[in-house]
Amino acid sequence: LQTCDGGNLLVNDHVRQRCSPALTPCAIATAVVIRRPTNYSCPCAVGVVFACRRHPTTSDIAQSSRLARVCRASDAAASILMAQTEETTRVELPRSLGGGRGRVVQWDPSVVGGNSYRVLVDGRSVPVLVRRSEAKRITGGDPFDLPGFGVATLSYENAEGRVWDVKAGAAWAAADVYPIAAWAFKARPEDERRITGEHGQLRAPLKRPVAVRGLVVGLLQAEDRMREFRDAHPEPNLDLQFVGVEGYAYP
Repeated sequence: LQTCDGGNLLVNDHVRQRCSPALTPCAIATAVVIRRPTNYSCPCAVGVVFACRRHPTTSDIAQSSRLARVCRASDAAASILMAQTEETTRVELPRSLGGGRGRVVQWDPSVVGGNSYRVLVDGRSVPVLVRRSEAKRITGGDPFDLPGFGVATLSYENAEGRVWDVKAGAAWAAADVYPIAAWAFKARPEDERRITGEHGQLRAPLKRPVAVRGLVVGLLQAEDRMREFRDAHPEPNLDLQFVGVEGYAYP
């Protein structure tokens, strides 16, 4: 769906048909998946996923809708999420690896999903490879307020970014469409991306399953790579490949 300058909505006929009440069964979402293209000049860096309690309509994304107003006023939230990607995660190691506490210095790209850390343990000189399921996080995972949306808690992280589970604030209690997750891709220098590679994908389990009849996605901020790609447009747009949920559906 695309918003025109005049405030009217252009809706793809296929999208409109898929939003029909007869074609929107109740789905139980257990995880969110975000993919962005890595070979474009303006990959989306920050966004929020909203769940719909009833089938989505075009009015949900109209200029005057609550979602549109919240997303337009989301500069503070986007800045907080980007700042969170720069924080160093500290973890506690299991006894099987000698114990101790240290800071994460790298996600091992050889492990599918980035589910291992290289941790520089306090007092040691060589990083230790630790599976995320074994390490106990001691900082970097505390809930924090996400202005306009609710309370965010870190759900997943890899070398490229983080995903947070969002508990919608009281203002969303009676809303048919409400936030359930947010993501931010870390802004990494071109030379770092060339060395470590880039997948452009984040997948995170939700803290609690959510019943949905549709999704609305708010794209809050782009990563500006226009100079790198020799893109002469006056300002960045937003390039995103896929946002969806995993789970199961009732007919």
